[in-house]
Amino acid sequence: MLAPKVAGGVAPPPGAAPAWFVVAVSILSVGSITAGSLYQKGKLAQNDLRTAVAVQNLGAAIVAAVFVVLLHETRWIGAPALWISLVWGVVFLSGGAVTMLMWMLRRGNAARATSLLFLAPPLAALQGYLLFGETLAAVQLAGFGLALAGVVLARR
Repeated sequence: MLAPKVAGGVAPPPGAAPAWFVVAVSILSVGSITAGSLYQKGKLAQNDLRTAVAVQNLGAAIVAAVFVVLLHETRWIGAPALWISLVWGVVFLSGGAVTMLMWMLRRGNAARATSLLFLAPPLAALQGYLLFGETLAAVQLAGFGLALAGVVLARR
């Protein structure tokens, strides 16, 4: 999935992160979500779902604020695209997806629920293809198949 972006040989534009850093942060993110999910399964299972989601979003906001300060990204451009992205992220990703993940964690095995997270990169690539006309290379399709096979095996 990532090979075309990482091995593309194109230097990032000024101010953009190199591809290896983006991949490293992505891997760290999946690991952090998995660790947090296991913690929630064990320690927070009896808490109110709305409270648990709010606490999780507060933690994410703190991490985001730290990066805003470290990277000096303090500009806010109130364009429609920003507001649409913000609503999408808050309502569907943070609200819907996190609630659904926590619901699955409470009703099943944590490893089975978190294994679905590995479908996020292929599904994002598919969404980019369908919504934005991005191309999918053969190596990306192979990665999609590999991720899907891994999820199927983990959920058995």
